[in-house]
Amino acid sequence: MYSTKKNNAPWKLLGLLIVGLWAAMGPYRQVQAQTINVSLADTAALAGEEMLVPLLVSPLSESDNVLSGTFVFNLNESIFEITGVAKQGTMLENTSSILFNIGTNTLAFASTSAITGTGTLVYLKVKAKNEASYFQYTDVSITQATLNEGEPEVNATGARWTIKGIRIEPRSQYISIIEGDSLQFNLSGYIEPPVSWSVTDTTIGTIDETGMFRSKRYGLVQVKAADGQGLRDSTAFFRVQSSVINELAVTIPDTSVRQTRDIALPVYVSDVTGLGVLSTDIQITYNPNYVQFNGVSAEGTMTEAWGAPTVRVESGAINIASAGTDTLEGFGTLYF
Repeated sequence: MYSTKKNNAPWKLLGLLIVGLWAAMGPYRQVQAQTINVSLADTAALAGEEMLVPLLVSPLSESDNVLSGTFVFNLNESIFEITGVAKQGTMLENTSSILFNIGTNTLAFASTSAITGTGTLVYLKVKAKNEASYFQYTDVSITQATLNEGEPEVNATGARWTIKGIRIEPRSQYISIIEGDSLQFNLSGYIEPPVSWSVTDTTIGTIDETGMFRSKRYGLVQVKAADGQGLRDSTAFFRVQSSVINELAVTIPDTSVRQTRDIALPVYVSDVTGLGVLSTDIQITYNPNYVQFNGVSAEGTMTEAWGAPTVRVESGAINIASAGTDTLEGFGTLYF
């Protein structure tokens, strides 16, 4: 019995030491196992603008013992480019060894003391390219993120950088409005007040500070908008139609003719005076079982000065289009 107790005591002591060491290492192992999160901030900028974008990091403690790091960024450099770094007011402010390689978009730092804290590790100097267009964007990824050559582990999240812009709607040349009517225009995008609206011809229409356009007479006009930061946009030139356009009619007369006879069937139009008509696009349908189509002529018609029309024939449909530099006036025959 005596010898057994004597032999077990060292083992019990060793067991207590192992348990004690394991318990003492528990917090150390948990710290070593944590993952550091690094991310970039989404942002937007005017074309040609320079800005500072923060590289954000989750809390770094003394036990992480972060002394160095390397980050590689990937982005579309025809829209944005990273030109360097700025450390003032960041966690790396007191770190003397910070390098940024513009050719490879690689950031590297080394410190003689552990980097601690949370928030902005460093700022990236970013420039939006002058030639970039409204609403262009690039997704920026962090393709490599390493601290202390691999320990602790890093989880990196990229961002989207966008060129600021504004956009007027509606905006096409096919805006439909008749003289005397009103139309609401809206502005979307990265708007900073105040917003100013304008038109190219105030004799055709006016627009107020809310974007409400009120037409006065027929003609071509364009709507423009500008915001407080200098962003601008405009519609295509669109036509305010004359109020008499509601009474406009294109007709073909009823006709009776004997079989096998050729006829020149007129396509009439009602009075287009003052409508500024510079083109036509007409479709005529017929039954090819009873009528054979032979062609279209503008000779001796209102559209003769425009030259020969473009004609496309499909099954049972004749499409006639023509245009010119002189507006049509009066009423009469468009084509035969």
